Amino acid sequence: MDTLSKYIDKEYMHTDVRGQVLKRDAWFDYIKERKEQGLKNPGLEFEDVYIRVYKDYAFVTGTNTFTGAAFTNDSKDIHKLRFTQVLRKEKHVWKRLLFQATYITN
Repeated sequence: MDTLSKYIDKEYMHTDVRGQVLKRDAWFDYIKERKEQGLKNPGLEFEDVYIRVYKDYAFVTGTNTFTGAAFTNDSKDIHKLRFTQVLRKEKHVWKRLLFQATYITN
């Protein structure tokens, strides 16, 4: 959690695949709860990642394929989503400012 805290902007906004918007503190509560419940995503792949940098902001798009518990309890599920992230550089450290994900259905 300490490492995450270093790389997540104080104004962080997270929009999950269900359209739920979480501010930084609420998102950290969600992450802590998952950790306490032992929920993990043992497999994680990134594809089609594209990064555009404009001064102190970076815009990242791509797809994730991961296994494990997302919003289901089946740890064998395979999930694929498209994501967009906005990062802001603060004192030479890139911090995630915004995140949005949408499930890709087959």
